[in-house]
Amino acid sequence: AAFRKMGFAPEKLAVNSPVELDGRESVVRNRPGLLMDLIAASFLRAAPEADVAVFNGGSIRIDDVLLAGAITEYDIIRILPFGGNLALVEMTGELLGKVLEQGRKNKGSGGYLHTAKVNWDEGRGRWLINGSDLEAGRIYKVAISCAAGSPRTCATIATFGWTAPTALPAGKIISIAH
Repeated sequence: AAFRKMGFAPEKLAVNSPVELDGRESVVRNRPGLLMDLIAASFLRAAPEADVAVFNGGSIRIDDVLLAGAITEYDIIRILPFGGNLALVEMTGELLGKVLEQGRKNKGSGGYLHTAKVNWDEGRGRWLINGSDLEAGRIYKVAISCAAGSPRTCATIATFGWTAPTALPAGKIISIAH
């Protein structure tokens, strides 16, 4: 009854997945996977003006494998129980690079980052954004998840202090979708 009061229909079909989606903690905190790719792609669908999408593996809490087939709204709540909003943040390539690098260093923890339109070129030791080298001086629009609440909450998250041992300079929030 509580989910319904919040506007959810737990049994309602959200998507049919042709493959299983691995949401086990051992996966979401250590490497990319189809479930995380699907979540990051949904950020870009909700914020098509974003250059990239970033979220932390610790936000996924299902610790289970969803079998191929129907994924319901209840499954979505099980996957991402914290809810919240999607923020579009502007940040320099220099800051984005620091955020992405810290996400790599956080392998094995909830601060490990999942992304869309971002790749690490191991051979060249560089981040690629949509197939091109990350440019330190360029301003990027980044779709991130943030807790429900005030823009200040999103601003705090936009600093990515939750991924780094020391705070990074903040990005500029340009919109928040509820």
